[in-house]
Amino acid sequence: MVRGVRDTPREKIRFLTIPRQPYTYDKNRDELVQPDADRLFRQLRLDRPVAVSRTVTVSASGARKAGGHGSHQGTTAARGICG
Repeated sequence: MVRGVRDTPREKIRFLTIPRQPYTYDKNRDELVQPDADRLFRQLRLDRPVAVSRTVTVSASGARKAGGHGSHQGTTAARGICG
C-alpha cells in the first residue's frame, strides 16, 4: 500500500474519522452511524472523492454536537485519498 501512494502529493491526502457513536447497549464500544459509514466506505472502495462537510463531536457523555467544516470527530480514523 505504501508504494501505491508514495508519489501522492501530501495536499491530496486527508485523514477522516469514520462516522460513529457510542453503542446503545455498551457505552465502552462504538457503532457506525448509518447510512453515513456505508457511504464513506463506498466512496473509498470506488476511489471517488469524499466530500467532508461537517464536524460532529461526541463528548464523553455520548452527546453529539454538529459544527462547521471538517470530518466526524472521534478516535477511530479511516484514511482516504481525496481528489
